Amino acid sequence: MSLNNDMVSPKMESVHRRTESTQKAGVKNVLISIFVSVSSFFSLTVVAMYFGGTSASDAYFFLLSMSAVSIGLIGSVLGVVFLPAFVKLLSQNDEAGAHKFLSSIFSWCLVITLFTSFLLFIWNEHFFSSVSKFNSTQITQMSSVLMYFPPIFFFGVLSELFRVIALSIGQFTTAAISALFPPLFLIAFLFALRHTLHEETLVASLLLARAVSLTMLVTSVRKAGIRVKFNLTKNANTYSFLRSSAPYFSATIVTNAATFYFDYQASGLGTGAVSALAYAKRLFMLPTTVFLTPILEITRTKFAEMQAVGDHQSFNSYYNNLLRFLLYYSIPIAAVYFVFSHEIISVLFQRGAFGAEDVKKTASILAIYAWSLPIYTVFSLNGRACESYRRLFWISVFGSVGHLFVIAATYYLTNKFGLLGIPVARLFADIVYFLPFGFVAFHLFGGLPQYRKIIASFLAALVTAIPIALFFDLFLLRAYIGTPVSLGSLVIHVSGYFILYSAGLLFISSHCRKSLLKLMRSRSLHSRR
Repeated sequence: MSLNNDMVSPKMESVHRRTESTQKAGVKNVLISIFVSVSSFFSLTVVAMYFGGTSASDAYFFLLSMSAVSIGLIGSVLGVVFLPAFVKLLSQNDEAGAHKFLSSIFSWCLVITLFTSFLLFIWNEHFFSSVSKFNSTQITQMSSVLMYFPPIFFFGVLSELFRVIALSIGQFTTAAISALFPPLFLIAFLFALRHTLHEETLVASLLLARAVSLTMLVTSVRKAGIRVKFNLTKNANTYSFLRSSAPYFSATIVTNAATFYFDYQASGLGTGAVSALAYAKRLFMLPTTVFLTPILEITRTKFAEMQAVGDHQSFNSYYNNLLRFLLYYSIPIAAVYFVFSHEIISVLFQRGAFGAEDVKKTASILAIYAWSLPIYTVFSLNGRACESYRRLFWISVFGSVGHLFVIAATYYLTNKFGLLGIPVARLFADIVYFLPFGFVAFHLFGGLPQYRKIIASFLAALVTAIPIALFFDLFLLRAYIGTPVSLGSLVIHVSGYFILYSAGLLFISSHCRKSLLKLMRSRSLHSRR
């Protein structure tokens, strides 16, 4: 399927401060994301080997979750509200106004983040006692790790701001490269300090990675001609930004609270619970990190550009084609995670401090998370499409209701089923609320989802993936019961699964066949030129 600039009409030519085409950037970003994912999982296996599911790994993963939620709280608003507003000013050739707007946002971010970091540093242990179920003894033991949170938060917020700026001026690859630093620095620290390894090593590497990432992004943005100054004076665009972002920011607080509530509940379920949830969640997020995230980063900018010039035909065409493609991609991976969950966790993590009990606990979580993957993928695209309309009030209201529902479901199901109640609550909320809500919101805003074609793609992927997954489960994996599965064997089985799935999908889906032929003809014409 071709996801390139051919879908964009001539209207889009008026919005061009692009340093690289979205097609080339998409390919680069996917390659970078693959490298990031490989590096991240290699670093994760080393963390599992040295720390397993212990109080040290619990402290690290809890801080990692807390920093992701707090930085994401601000970063999501910047991406949803600031990015389209900044792109619109640039598209109107108002560079002076765009730079003043940017300087104002930067200045307020700097002041607020610095002040917040100072308070977090002073009341560090009290803060973490309030946001976790760890007891006072555990908090005291973890204090050497938790004290790194304030500077990580400071550098993380500023890095996210400049990453969004890079995206808004078309520096997609630069923005993607910033994700390389955390796993690479973690690997370097783990091996360089392996003889004197402590949990502080993990968070120190994250802090340095954030600082280096910020330095690279600031340098890149300045080279592109963007000038940022400290300026707290009144700015009409900043006031407009605050008015537009207020409802979305309020909803984002609820969204991030719901996400963090998983770790909050896990912190009270005994040593290793936070770590098991973290290992399963990172594996669950691997397909989105490799493919979905880089595509959606570009999609957010493309949607904003199409809306800025009123090119609704290209907008709907791009949306429907991308959604069908994401279904073909996510459904077979969900089936693999469900069928191979124990084998995957065992091969990746079972060594050193990570024992058989850790494997069993983590694999059980992953098998439930698996079926949320296609729903999460579809909802993420619907979210980007709805955000581009910049009618954020109702998105915020219904999103907040949904995440309050997640919190309530997690509270009830965790008390009933323990640790497994967390992934069950997520899956239940995704099916009952978030999947239908995404389509309803997009349709009400004026989008035109082609439901029959979307359902046809969903059924084609499902009918192809499930029988093949059952075949591997019933006739191949059963042969390994009671014996460990090697990495080579797992790779062969998973590769065979995807080969059969791809062949079956091409046989069943005429849409896939036509898209493949279109892509081959496009490449052929390009090579002749």
